[in-house]
Amino acid sequence: NETNAYPASWAFGAVLGLFGVGRGWAGGGQTCADRDERSFGVGACCNAFCGCSSCFGCSERDRDFWVSPEIYETRLILLGLRSRFPKGLDLPGQEALKPLRVGGLHGYSYSQLDAIAPETLVRAPNYPSLLKMLRNDRVDVVLINEGVLQGLLTLEQLPPDWDNGLVHGTLADRQPSRFHMMFSRRHPDGERLHAWVSAELPLLERSGELAKLREQWLRGLR
Repeated sequence: NETNAYPASWAFGAVLGLFGVGRGWAGGGQTCADRDERSFGVGACCNAFCGCSSCFGCSERDRDFWVSPEIYETRLILLGLRSRFPKGLDLPGQEALKPLRVGGLHGYSYSQLDAIAPETLVRAPNYPSLLKMLRNDRVDVVLINEGVLQGLLTLEQLPPDWDNGLVHGTLADRQPSRFHMMFSRRHPDGERLHAWVSAELPLLERSGELAKLREQWLRGLR
């Protein structure tokens, strides 16, 4: 389950509010790695909802959904101890992770990594535990999607000083995850809403409304 936390759903719930659409929507953004039809963002959309307000696109989704233009993107963030990485943690690519002990979250697919075997990750049950593993030298770096991180901060699930002594970095060879609104092909209003939203999103972009929503809810994610 790879969900881009709550603020994304709130932000694009606000977009739907601008469109005058307020019901029949699921939030969240699972990737194609999550095939569980019980998952809220995707399974619910297929069976009960018009669409998803924030979802990661892929070829399998194209089969079941009409997909809007991109609404924002997120990147995979690396966190490490400043004492270990005094020059920063921006790495050229996944190969640089292989000598390191890499921490991740239980149940998270890390779909942006295709050269790192999932079973090699040291898993934690939640993000506070993941950060504790880092500070206790059980791992060298931890992985977190920047959208998830922003969700945790917005919901105050991390303390104000959570990153004291930490450095943030990225993998230069990884493309961002791009998120869209999706409209169920099984719902009678799906195609109509897709056409409507796809026409209106460029207008919101040009008017600056979309940028304001990103700044308010997603702290400026593009």
